[in-house]
Amino acid sequence: RGPGAVIVERGARRDRPVSVDAKEHFAPGREDWTAAEARYAYGDQWNIAKPGVITTSGLAPSKNRLLSQFDMAAVVFTKGEVNDDPPLELSATVYQDDPPLVTLVDDAGKPVEGARVQRQLSKYNEKDLSSSHPLHGLHPERPEFFEFYHDERKLMGSLCTTLTDEPIEVLMQPMAMLTGRIVDHDKKLTSEFGILVDGSVPPFRYLGNNLRDSRDVKEGTFGLRMTPGETYSGKWMRRTGNSFYPRPLIGEAFGPVTPKPGEVVDLGELEIP
Repeated sequence: RGPGAVIVERGARRDRPVSVDAKEHFAPGREDWTAAEARYAYGDQWNIAKPGVITTSGLAPSKNRLLSQFDMAAVVFTKGEVNDDPPLELSATVYQDDPPLVTLVDDAGKPVEGARVQRQLSKYNEKDLSSSHPLHGLHPERPEFFEFYHDERKLMGSLCTTLTDEPIEVLMQPMAMLTGRIVDHDKKLTSEFGILVDGSVPPFRYLGNNLRDSRDVKEGTFGLRMTPGETYSGKWMRRTGNSFYPRPLIGEAFGPVTPKPGEVVDLGELEIP
């Protein structure tokens, strides 16, 4: 008994994902969430959280597994407060939308063929895209973040959008790079702290000495490919176990910086708080 949800998974790319507020449903008006509760109590705008203890014949603690709202076509919440509740009678409506068309162009305004996309819903990541292609599964109110890469030409562009009936154009430019090293007070590399990045990046994008998305960056140095022309900054977070989030933010780590096309911005040695 207790808080629960019945979920309808998306079956087609045209199915509109849900956008629900589990916290507002189960704890309306509450604002004093701890850092851990902000992520793992009921869920957030990106996810719905499963319980942290699974009551099976082999009772065991577990992580609050997060289920992506982008992967759901419908959700019905239930509080289940009374033991003699009658069986639930539920209904749900799945909406299907016509996707907008996104076109990738380079600095000369020419179409860019053969790029790939990284989405927040990673199962819809695709390669070898045509220069114009549909963006399925957008919501009219909650935006989704996209990163487009052309690895051979080393081009990159990003997009954050809601469902729209207007065509979208994304400028692909020589990708920028943000690098640096996190050190302790003795100038030694450390994995105790990470950096939460703010700017044109997906939610909860982190930097740490072991986090790099390019082979051009040596081990012990973080490296993050960035969309040029966007402004980025970072705040410190302490690492616990294998996770930085949820952790309180504890001061500025760097920024703001606005890399130019093709520029490598080396932040140097960033000393932990």
